[in-house]
Amino acid sequence: MGSNHSVKISSAVLRKSYLGSVKSDNEEVELYYKSKDCIFTLPKGYKIDETKGEYEVKVKDKFKYDSFLTLDHHSDLENNSLSFKYLGKKNNSIENQTFQFTTQEEYQQAFSILNAINTTQREGKPRHLGIIINPISGHKKSMGYFENVLKPMLDCSGIRYDVYKTTGPTYVQQMMSELDLEKTPYTDFVVIGGDGTLFQLINSCEDHPQKQLIWKKPFGLFPGGSANTVSCNLGCTNEYLSTSRVLKGDTIQADMIEVTLDNDKKIYGVCGFMYGHIETSVQDSGREEYGRYRYFVKGLKDLFSSFSTPTYPISLSYKIHKDAEKNEENKDDGWITHPKNEIFSMIAMQHEGRCTQISSPVLPFIRYNEEKMILFIFDPTNKFRCLEFLFKWILGYGKQLYIPGLILKPVDQIKLQFETPSKIALDGEKYVTKSCDLKLHQQKINLMGKTYPYTDQDEKLKFDLGI
Repeated sequence: MGSNHSVKISSAVLRKSYLGSVKSDNEEVELYYKSKDCIFTLPKGYKIDETKGEYEVKVKDKFKYDSFLTLDHHSDLENNSLSFKYLGKKNNSIENQTFQFTTQEEYQQAFSILNAINTTQREGKPRHLGIIINPISGHKKSMGYFENVLKPMLDCSGIRYDVYKTTGPTYVQQMMSELDLEKTPYTDFVVIGGDGTLFQLINSCEDHPQKQLIWKKPFGLFPGGSANTVSCNLGCTNEYLSTSRVLKGDTIQADMIEVTLDNDKKIYGVCGFMYGHIETSVQDSGREEYGRYRYFVKGLKDLFSSFSTPTYPISLSYKIHKDAEKNEENKDDGWITHPKNEIFSMIAMQHEGRCTQISSPVLPFIRYNEEKMILFIFDPTNKFRCLEFLFKWILGYGKQLYIPGLILKPVDQIKLQFETPSKIALDGEKYVTKSCDLKLHQQKINLMGKTYPYTDQDEKLKFDLGI
């Protein structure tokens, strides 16, 4: 059933954690439950000497919660047996398991443990998901993610759901505008698509007359797009982990970027803001020709034409984040004006910068809920180095913070003025404006998933950069 593991457990914990016998693969073993961290099994007949303080035991199999995605499927109360399905990570398939317990008490204890892994209630009501599928995003695998993984698990769990398949860029807005949030049964929304589909949903919610009711609801996301920035920053890097996050239902509060355009129109995003060369690269990357790999192809072309790429005129000022003001000089109430009237590229993000193409975070010192943005400014005098940064970012070559020519600041607000109407992008969606103001939206969004913990190296990097 799995490889052996060695763990140290006290005899008292072993005895207290006993649940009963398990029949699996025609071999009977004994089931133990250890604390909140895993479920594991020991060979039948394993003797526990309570006079011994601590045991180092060979465990036949050990399931962590994220991989042991369980759903109560069938209960036989008379025989104290519990059958359920779980998501096997080794072969990415849904498998069956049956636990046979010796007493009713042991059965109830095991049932409580397994049932706690999934969330079937939201604010005292049975969960009901509104699932939005974009069938043409990314590699066009969204329908497969739903049919082959999420749907079978939802059907087993008893969580109700309705499915909406997008047919165009205005579909989500139209769908949301027709929902009466006081009457709709939906407790959660799930997007199976890319960052652009989530962007459409967020802005449709903000335009809704009952938006305060919507923002109380959690949003789940599957990595069905090209970059999948939000999914990857939440640990939902494949359809199985995303299913686990959706079924478990745990959420984090994430910051949203609010952008005000020159016509006072406000737009909202969770991926990031772009201007200059990187915005042009994203918009002109050839979606139809290259699909999911379009950013890689565009980055390669740009690298070989670096000396002919243009710079972009701009008037840029930014307000340093309140916790970093002490490290800045020549400031007026925290505001700093960029000394040059042109840049090569600019990015503002409020997350680590993980995406499908990136193997490690670009910004390991910031998370989705830290109430600040990180501003990248790419200096045009070192254009080739900036392109090297972008190219390596696309290819996923590790952390890219030390390439020369890159200015990096923690900020609360950003103001931009352009000589002529210019193209900007928020979450990959293009807009044309003569000015724009950026800040974090006062409303946070509840996203299903979790953020990555800081490492000692991350903390040192934060200190070195004064962030």
